Amino acid sequence: MKGLTLFFNYRFDAYCIGMRELFEQIKQFSVMVVLLFYTATPGLLALIFLWMGKVVQEQVGQDGSQIHAWALLVLQSVLFLVIRPVVLNSANLTFQRSLFSNLWPLRVMDGVLMTISNVPFWIAVLLASQMGWSKVALAPHFSLFIVAQLIFGLICLYRPTAVFISLVSAFLLVGWFSTLFLWLSFIIIWLICLTLLPLDKYLNVASVSNFKANSQMSFWLIWVKEHVSSVLWRFGVMYVLLFTSDYVLTLRPDLIEVIGPFCIALSLLLWGSLIFATKPLLKQYLGFWRSLKLEKRIYRQFFGLHLCVLFFVWGGLYVWFGMHSLMLFFIPCIPLYVWLAWLSAQLFSVMWCSSVFIIFLIYELLYLSA
Repeated sequence: MKGLTLFFNYRFDAYCIGMRELFEQIKQFSVMVVLLFYTATPGLLALIFLWMGKVVQEQVGQDGSQIHAWALLVLQSVLFLVIRPVVLNSANLTFQRSLFSNLWPLRVMDGVLMTISNVPFWIAVLLASQMGWSKVALAPHFSLFIVAQLIFGLICLYRPTAVFISLVSAFLLVGWFSTLFLWLSFIIIWLICLTLLPLDKYLNVASVSNFKANSQMSFWLIWVKEHVSSVLWRFGVMYVLLFTSDYVLTLRPDLIEVIGPFCIALSLLLWGSLIFATKPLLKQYLGFWRSLKLEKRIYRQFFGLHLCVLFFVWGGLYVWFGMHSLMLFFIPCIPLYVWLAWLSAQLFSVMWCSSVFIIFLIYELLYLSA
């Protein structure tokens, strides 16, 4: 019993240290975002409660509640893709498994730490407590949604591929079920079935033994395959960001001049930071490429791929918002983002913050005041 207590204390301490380090990594970016968009930040937080309210007040025959519930589940899954290594203490997973012949202590702590970290779940519980549990009993779909949050959170720790497939299926089936309760029941059952299937074996995402690195381009494709979560959570955040902007603009189309720049700046920050995940891999194998006299080529590919990603995001936002004048100001900034991100995270953050502030100021002076 004493050994279990020590293990639980160790996991909780490791969790606290890991979360502290994670907050330190994102603190600089989060502070900049809040400073630049301090007027919009409370509104974004209020949107989460608004979406929860839409889930509670289901309107039969309309798809709005299902869309809002799906967006909240995507937001939660993105959150857990980011903090999953911290919750599982992945860096010391082999050590943990060597301590017990039975893995139930690990699973118990995984579940406890997952529940503690599940911010959308606690927002739903807070909303339910404010409503009164007697009223929540009259809305069984909301109770099932809270259960779905727990199930999605737990399975996301062990089978993120199953969660991804389930969320894609849930989106495709929006509107197929007459009530939110039936829709949630289906995706929960579907998720459990996917969890029981050996998806890694069928999709072959667990290993790269069949993926031949016979070119420099496949070198980066292998990275994407092995770090698919790093790409998926960015797509998830991007979708939630665009979904939120579209929802706000349907209610207040006059806010396009505020919502558009906000989404553009955050999207470029989101995908520009991808270089911090790929740079260690390039430096790790730089000696290997140098020995093959391919150092310059791999550098060109490295910067070229990141430039292509950012310009692709820029093009998509150009079509989405159509704010042509503002979009043009970002073109010369994109190469600078990639170059300074390669040099250091501090230079990238300063450049992003400064460029966004200057672009918004110029846009305000030249166009909005006209």
